[in-house]
Amino acid sequence: MHFFRCPYNLISMDFRIAEEKDIPRLLDLLLQIANLHAALRPDLFKKGERKYEEGELRSILKRPDRPIYVAVFEGNVVGYAFCEQTSSGTTRQKTLYIDDFCVDESMQNQGIGSALFAYVKAQAALNGVEAITLHLWAGNQEAASFYKKMGLEVRYLALECPIKGQG
Repeated sequence: MHFFRCPYNLISMDFRIAEEKDIPRLLDLLLQIANLHAALRPDLFKKGERKYEEGELRSILKRPDRPIYVAVFEGNVVGYAFCEQTSSGTTRQKTLYIDDFCVDESMQNQGIGSALFAYVKAQAALNGVEAITLHLWAGNQEAASFYKKMGLEVRYLALECPIKGQG
């Protein structure tokens, strides 16, 4: 188990790879993100429906190419970054895709997200990753602002044209 301690602002946190004991807390945080997405895009997401359930989390935890990094404060998981290491044949670039990123709603704006992202970035560098990528739902301005502060730039745009009432 790799442990990393990082003091940020007045909070001291530990960062590590998630373990099975973290699953109940991960499920709680996944619910927070599910509800945020449902409020933002009710056409795509349903309130209360998590991206992953317990069995899926157990499977992901066994995959070295799908690390889940967690921020731990006073023994409790307060944030996570679900990641996937990839190597794209079209760009020939080793990337770390952040599949999901969350800081507990009650702990936001205390530097936890910034510290967790810095930890993820450090782990990516240790693994020879050349770029970190992620997808962001349009309209999530708070997350967009956060990621911009973390140094992410637009790589490409995905556009949609909803078709309503057409069968």
